[in-house]
Amino acid sequence: MPIVRENALEHPSFTIEFPEHLPQTKWQYCVDQLRNTGSLVEPQSERVFLVVCLRPQQLAHVGWLLFHSHVQIYSSTLMGGQEREGKMCEDCASC
Repeated sequence: MPIVRENALEHPSFTIEFPEHLPQTKWQYCVDQLRNTGSLVEPQSERVFLVVCLRPQQLAHVGWLLFHSHVQIYSSTLMGGQEREGKMCEDCASC
């Protein structure tokens, strides 16, 4: 079992998914921002990532990125098996 997935059982974790129409540069920037928090980030597929927060301060930073920043505009977040949709803009060209 990969280290990230193993830690997801013991620590707060999120699964995020980026839509197909979003350019890779946009979602890669978001993934990089999540990694910059020090959290573990593991790709589950091309546009789906598991994010594991090992420390409380990481959880605060990741939570802010996922729910209060541009990342929430670009992605859907799964928490505890329930999906929380991001607010996709009407004109994705402006994203």
